[in-house]
Amino acid sequence: VACRFYLAQALASVGNIAAALVQLQQVQQIAPESPYAARAAAAIPRLEQIAATSQVPRKPRRWTFCLRAAGELDDNVAARSSATESDGVNESWREVASAYLELRPLDQRAGKLPLTIGAYVSGYGSWHEESTFADYDLVIGTGAAFVRHSGAFLIPYRFDLTASYTDVTLGDDPYSTTESAALGLELRLARRAVFAPFATRAEKDFENDTTSPELYSRDGVDVAYGADQYFYLFGNKLTFGLGYEYREMDAVGDQFDIESHNGRVIVQLRLPLRFQFKTRVSYSEEDYLEYTPDPKRVDDSWKANGSLSRPLFCNWLTGEVSYTYETSKSTVEFSDYERSVTGVSLRATF
Repeated sequence: VACRFYLAQALASVGNIAAALVQLQQVQQIAPESPYAARAAAAIPRLEQIAATSQVPRKPRRWTFCLRAAGELDDNVAARSSATESDGVNESWREVASAYLELRPLDQRAGKLPLTIGAYVSGYGSWHEESTFADYDLVIGTGAAFVRHSGAFLIPYRFDLTASYTDVTLGDDPYSTTESAALGLELRLARRAVFAPFATRAEKDFENDTTSPELYSRDGVDVAYGADQYFYLFGNKLTFGLGYEYREMDAVGDQFDIESHNGRVIVQLRLPLRFQFKTRVSYSEEDYLEYTPDPKRVDDSWKANGSLSRPLFCNWLTGEVSYTYETSKSTVEFSDYERSVTGVSLRATF
């Protein structure tokens, strides 16, 4: 009867009121003394009223739109090393705006085909209050196409293949372009455990390249693969995740050939009063394989982020405060740095 009750919920959510009523009535007949029969008794009059007045709930939309505005205080905009001899200002307030639009002409959730095919465009811009940091104003534009599929073969799974193109402008100058492809898979190993392997490949092309490309060009192919393991605990109030990623950068310039091992821990917690807390701690060891002169360069980096968010006034508007701290220690002294960013943001999702 539990399955029938939740099936009725699903049917009603996509507008099939008649079929939902049939399932609820069967719940009452099969287990009239159960809590589900009591819930069905409360739902049936409301659904009959909807059916009588043709107020059919809207079917799932084939688009998603999101806007975000934020302010951030960055205490080390350029990730400048403490070993750098510079007495210039390094702390700045910046305004951030971003947008995301996803269109799904074929949507597995809304149509009969077991496939979702769509595209998205996204834009991000940050502008610093100090004219000193105009060179670090950042504009990023991305366009992508994707194929998604959910199903079950022995175990439930979800498949996602995405191809994208990204253009980055730094200050008033073109900075880089990236063509990438990403393959992701989610496997539900148990009721509250999901295993998610992934692989990505990106071809990067940087503008204003060096006069010695064989040594210092950062153009090249960046390949990464790894997996995340998620656990959904206490009625999905707590999400705990562990992840590992191996990355290789095969650059035109030997100085930027990189082998990297990356690990991360993710925790997401739903709190009373509709608050949500998220934190992510990640570690990266980057080995510059052909770095010269000696000593060989290895960077060990840590990054920790925490945020607290809550819907404001309505479900589509969310407020958030966040804090990020990152540090890098390297065998090459000028690559050492510490940085923290404190932010506040508003996000509208439709």
